[in-house]
Amino acid sequence: MLLDTHEIVKAIVNSYRGIGAIVEFGVGFNPWVACTLKKVLPHVRIIVVDRDQRVLDYVRHTCPDLEVKLDDVTRLNVDEYRDVEMFYSIRPPPELIPYMEDIARRVKATLIIRPLTEGESGYLFDERKWIKINPHIYVLRWI
Repeated sequence: MLLDTHEIVKAIVNSYRGIGAIVEFGVGFNPWVACTLKKVLPHVRIIVVDRDQRVLDYVRHTCPDLEVKLDDVTRLNVDEYRDVEMFYSIRPPPELIPYMEDIARRVKATLIIRPLTEGESGYLFDERKWIKINPHIYVLRWI
């Protein structure tokens, strides 16, 4: 579990308006934020997305209440994400963040990013678009 899992969950819950699904991009073998979210928001669809079937099999076994989806953030079908209110990603590769911004913009969803660290993220969070809500969490709102 990440040391700041509860901080990340709190940021997501505080930004969630209750009108759609929540999706984690690139869950990897760390589904702890999504698992915790499902416990805090039991009636909300929590979907984890990864491009590795082994990861999704692990998540299915570890947190069976989560929905899993095999997909690649660089090749998403927008129509499959129309009912999403919020996307988030924990320590994503910086080159994938623009793809996440694009899908969030296209479906008018909030995007929350928890980079590795601010200085080491490899991505410049444009303060005209992104709101830094704590030292390590950024929010992008299109709605």
